[in-house]
Amino acid sequence: MVCARFAATGCCKTFNSHGHCSLHHPLNIHSIIQVTARCPICSLPKPCAKCDYYKRRAHLVSFVEAKKAETCSYKNANLPEVLALADKKFEAATRAHQKSELKDKVKERGVNCKTGIDKIETQLDQIDKWLTKNSDCNDSELYKAKTKWITKNVEKAFYAVDRALEEWRGRREKDEEEEKKGRGRK
Repeated sequence: MVCARFAATGCCKTFNSHGHCSLHHPLNIHSIIQVTARCPICSLPKPCAKCDYYKRRAHLVSFVEAKKAETCSYKNANLPEVLALADKKFEAATRAHQKSELKDKVKERGVNCKTGIDKIETQLDQIDKWLTKNSDCNDSELYKAKTKWITKNVEKAFYAVDRALEEWRGRREKDEEEEKKGRGRK
């Protein structure tokens, strides 16, 4: 005979108060339904789209995706030129028999530009994974801080590449002008 209280509620009052019940408690008569995930702030089912932290989180998710796309396109557009210019400058320094320190500095700057962009891509992936894992985080200031951090570091990496390109393109143009002037005098 099945315990009526257990069948109705899934809990036997007799067992809980006395430690035993003479009736049967079958485990297969109840179906367990997973509890709906709820917002820790307003207790609405997730995603509530109401709370400030949810809006910041949604903004950060879209911001990370946008920065990933921007970094990828920037890398494909500018990095090959930086590396090519670094190789040309290295070869020119080698032909001119300049000090090895200068050659190393040129090579290192090109590698640092590539490393900086790669590091940003890795960090954006890590933040994306963090967002996936920590969907319950309700600290909107944390999301705000991560957004500022991404903006600052992506801009810093892009600035380093832009500065190297600007400097090396300017020198290349000067060298080409001097070469043309030198040919014109002969």
